[in-house]
Amino acid sequence: MTTKSVADHAEIIIKQYYQHEKAMSDEKDPQHYTNWYKKFKGTVPESNILYNMKHGGMHVSRVAVLTKVVAAFYQKYFKTQPFTDGELIALQIAGLFHDAQRQCDYGPDNDAWEIEGASLCKRYLDSNHFSQMLSEKIYQGMIRQKKPNKFNLIHTIIKSADSIDMLRSDRSDYRCDKNPLYTSLQQRQATDISEDADAEFKAILKAHTLALIEMQDAPRYKKDGTLLYESNDQNKKYGPLFSFDGNTIDLTPPSDEIAFSVDRKYEIEFGENCYASVEAIMLKQPTLKKYFDLAAQSNTNEHHEQENTHSNLITVKHNKASWWADPDHRQLCGVASLNLVIVSGFLLIAAATAFTVTILLLAASFLFAMPLLLLAAVPFALATGGTAAAAAATIGAGVTLCGMTAFEDKKHYSGSTPMLQRFWRGTIL
Repeated sequence: MTTKSVADHAEIIIKQYYQHEKAMSDEKDPQHYTNWYKKFKGTVPESNILYNMKHGGMHVSRVAVLTKVVAAFYQKYFKTQPFTDGELIALQIAGLFHDAQRQCDYGPDNDAWEIEGASLCKRYLDSNHFSQMLSEKIYQGMIRQKKPNKFNLIHTIIKSADSIDMLRSDRSDYRCDKNPLYTSLQQRQATDISEDADAEFKAILKAHTLALIEMQDAPRYKKDGTLLYESNDQNKKYGPLFSFDGNTIDLTPPSDEIAFSVDRKYEIEFGENCYASVEAIMLKQPTLKKYFDLAAQSNTNEHHEQENTHSNLITVKHNKASWWADPDHRQLCGVASLNLVIVSGFLLIAAATAFTVTILLLAASFLFAMPLLLLAAVPFALATGGTAAAAAATIGAGVTLCGMTAFEDKKHYSGSTPMLQRFWRGTIL
């Protein structure tokens, strides 16, 4: 396994996938960013426009930190088995990659982006010498889950961490019901959950909001923590999550009082190490630091020192099917099966051509009484039989391999995008 720190990994990942020099979408994003600058800065700069305003390096860095916080929360209140050090690093790397293939900076995610980002993450983990079993389970955890009764802890942790950072939204109140961790608390998916779990969950949210305010990435708050505005319809249904000192104020941006600064975001996003800066600010909050440190404190036992231990969280059974668990292997087989079918098509064309020439030579030999044409027809007849047999064999092999790949893909892939669609998009089957 790699000896790099999460900050080292983050420096590479953020520079490659999040520090864009232009908008993600040439059609809609420029106006989107222009509106942000008008709203929070008053003017639009001619240069140094910060793209990835909402889903850039600061966001994914916060999600990476929060994956450890949420993992520790599950360990404490739901008695899940502790993660190893290697697993925790891989989880945080997953947090860094979760928006790497997002095609616009606003609106919801979609399956295709998540699959492509998960694929990039898996390849990165493999190239940095994480175990193949670990990288595959991270991949499976990152893609969108469409089976409501199928609980995946990795997916739940990443989605919960991502959801917590929705507190940075400038548009609406935070929706607890959108957070899988909160849903777990409401459903009481543990037999001995502590009574203070709900309060601790809200303490995490409040601590994260305070960290967002310090980063000046909390456009719905004043710098002193006062909430600027609320969405009354949502508050009527869910009630306010928490309140700081002071009343809600209807303050129209831009204003120096708002806990949001494009310049501050630019400074952190393009600083020496975005993740390190974000982590330092977040861990000033005692609640976040407590759970962040707790995630690593359970890894001192000898049987948890290696990332390939028998943790039931993210390792998979070592059986004959483990080869198929690797999506790269399934992609290889899918490509091979399609190529076999294509080759069989060319062989059929060759067989048909040889057969046609054979018939023409035979007909000519009888019509024009030229026995030599019979001899000339022999190699074409042999070629017809050979290419036809080869075509049949390749078709059989291609169909069989395609069927096996589809069968194994159905077992190992839990998203909703069809296999062929994922293949033709150039992603993993």
